[in-house]
Amino acid sequence: MIMNLPNKIKSSLQLLLLLCPGWLYAQETIKGTTNGVATIINFTEIAQYELKNPPIKQKRESPNLTKVKPVIANPVDPSLVAPFMGKLTSVALDDRTNKTQNPLEFPCNNFNALDDDGTSNPPDVNGAIGFDHIMTTLNTQIQIQNKQGGVISTVSINGFWNGIGGHAFIFDPKITYDPYERRWILICCADNTTTNSVNSSMLLAVSQTSDPTGNWNTYNIDADPGNQFWFDYPSIGFNRNWITVGGYMFNLPGQSNPQRSRVWVINKADVYAALNTSISFFDRTDYFHIAPAITYSPTENIMYCVSKFNNDFQNSGFVRLFSITGTAAAPVFNLLNTINTGPSWSTTVVNGPQLNSSTLLNLGDDRILQTVFRNGVVWFGHNVYLPATNPTTCAAEIVAINPVTQTSIENIRTATDANNMTAYPSVAVNQRNDLFFGYTTFSNTNYARASVSYRRSGQGFFFYHYKDGEDWFVNIDGQGRNRWGDYSATFIDPEDDITAWTVQEYARPRAFGNSFWGTWWAKICPGYCTNDFALTGGNNNVMQKYEATNTITSSVLIQNNSFIKYDAGARIRLVPGFRVVTGSKFKTNLEGCGGIW
Repeated sequence: MIMNLPNKIKSSLQLLLLLCPGWLYAQETIKGTTNGVATIINFTEIAQYELKNPPIKQKRESPNLTKVKPVIANPVDPSLVAPFMGKLTSVALDDRTNKTQNPLEFPCNNFNALDDDGTSNPPDVNGAIGFDHIMTTLNTQIQIQNKQGGVISTVSINGFWNGIGGHAFIFDPKITYDPYERRWILICCADNTTTNSVNSSMLLAVSQTSDPTGNWNTYNIDADPGNQFWFDYPSIGFNRNWITVGGYMFNLPGQSNPQRSRVWVINKADVYAALNTSISFFDRTDYFHIAPAITYSPTENIMYCVSKFNNDFQNSGFVRLFSITGTAAAPVFNLLNTINTGPSWSTTVVNGPQLNSSTLLNLGDDRILQTVFRNGVVWFGHNVYLPATNPTTCAAEIVAINPVTQTSIENIRTATDANNMTAYPSVAVNQRNDLFFGYTTFSNTNYARASVSYRRSGQGFFFYHYKDGEDWFVNIDGQGRNRWGDYSATFIDPEDDITAWTVQEYARPRAFGNSFWGTWWAKICPGYCTNDFALTGGNNNVMQKYEATNTITSSVLIQNNSFIKYDAGARIRLVPGFRVVTGSKFKTNLEGCGGIW
């Protein structure tokens, strides 16, 4: 692993990795413990306080810490790794909204999340869906909305965590929702000062109920009791036993320890009950980032995790699968097989194009992002730079792994080129095995825009730009990068376990000589339909009662410039915006979505 060393030494070590990869491979799992002490806060009380005492907006600058990412290229023994026998799928960037007649076929709802307040770039986009609420978490703010987009409450990220440590720099929020116990789970990284991170922390909060406007149990967890590292790049997972957090531990100034990936395993029952708890963590110095899975099963005792293993060996890419077993109080970290995920990729970053600007957008690295375990399969997404030699583009890649056979089932990549790229994917799978993944698209003919692909189980992919970019974006950081990302979020709605939501970043209009990002939610309805309807003619105020056995016929056109909406009252309504020709069939489904098929 390449640490924070002079360039000449780093070059020698990189050569050593190529010639003697076993030097890196001979690593062991290092176990440690830390503690979490519970403090209770109330979201609404914080919001009310900030309404009366608005927080001062200040430009957020990252801590002045040298951060050298490792070069991970673990050796692959072909005799020990099964060849890739899965399906290769390419998703064309062919926007279905330009072809479908019904704009409600997708998205069935979409609205603004949170906008750039001018204090932080990138926003580190994240969010999650509950039974009645939507939460958006950025580097700047935390917001609660209803499912129609109405804002219920917003607090600053510093205000939310103010009662547990007085951290000066809080960043990289990650949030998810546990549908089985109806709790929100939020984590952040934190440093106590902007000059060093001796007190680097992981901040954890869980809601006491399904209502995020109420009380939360919060924990200020010492990320490194030995005070040698600081914590970055968090990811979050859970199952019936644990909340699991993955992250990377960079050396503090003056330290030269082997940097490492760290996985914290937290007793879920303890934190749900607001108890003080002892937390196990496990380190590996031969992986950059180990991502735990969000586990959609109320009975699954195994926690799966994934990390990149080798991006290019004999034209294939590889990941490592891990599991966490044992009891809630005594977890055990296990190394499983190395898995061939299909075609190789490069780690060399290719920046994304945008309309009307020669300044490209930085698309980050290839670490594993949002990871999900659903219906017996582990799914994950990440950026891949293509081709593996002399890359010219970035694509969003989604991989499916069977954890029982420890083989890859499918490799899915967006079809990109030097002028059209995708990055920062997040993935979700519903109870019917419909697949959804959201990401940003970058093009020299468009501004950076929010996009999503989905497929119904056993069918082909649909692709949509659901929120167009509105201007070019340039906001150069202290390292000369025009940052974008670093994350996004896509989740299944627990209310029906079928519909999906995604929150993505897009470029907003420039103002006062500055660029601004925005974030936008979209609801994706997979179109499982209960009935066919031939539609009646009429004006845009006609209301037609939906009944399970009802078939309506028509010999006339639906009014020009009107479209069909299936609303929560189980009615079909005609509203301005669409035309239907004689005999068209309208399919509705239980989620209140519909389309012309």
